Amino acid sequence: MHRNTPCVLVLLCLLMVTGGCSRYQVIPDHLEWQVDQQISFTQLRENPESYNGELVVVGGEVLSVDRKQDKTRIEVLQLPLTDDLIPVDRRTKTQGRFIAISGGRDPLDPAVLEKGTAISIVGEVIGSEMIQVGQDEKPGPVLGIKDLTIWDEPHYWGRTYYGGGWGHPGLYTGYRPFGYPYY
Repeated sequence: MHRNTPCVLVLLCLLMVTGGCSRYQVIPDHLEWQVDQQISFTQLRENPESYNGELVVVGGEVLSVDRKQDKTRIEVLQLPLTDDLIPVDRRTKTQGRFIAISGGRDPLDPAVLEKGTAISIVGEVIGSEMIQVGQDEKPGPVLGIKDLTIWDEPHYWGRTYYGGGWGHPGLYTGYRPFGYPYY
């Protein structure tokens, strides 16, 4: 046995443990101090104008995506978020709908988001809009996207990703193959 073998084994074990425990950070570092995680979706839905300018984190399931000229409008069925800011996969837990707007120089391409895609959004509250729900119209908050996380469906619904072939179930939660920061 080579004399450096124990050091290599220890290093490999450390890499497995630290790599297996990492999770994706939904709120980017440069926005973390600005986000008010105390604002609930219920509060936001009830009175969005009182939160104008605030940064919040919400998530849910994409219902529709529409791009017009310089902005993309995403209608989202809100779903509560886990402690890791991942939307729960139970539509019965919804508290309503909201609109997320991607604008600026490079609005989001609608082909990136399909109906049913799970997303988490760091967004600035910019008002409210009437949203068609069946035969009714209901008011819903409108958010300007600051950062968007698109959850990969096979891994999102299962909540566990066995990354890198290490095979440590439950250690690597959440998975973000696509991210769209809006600085």
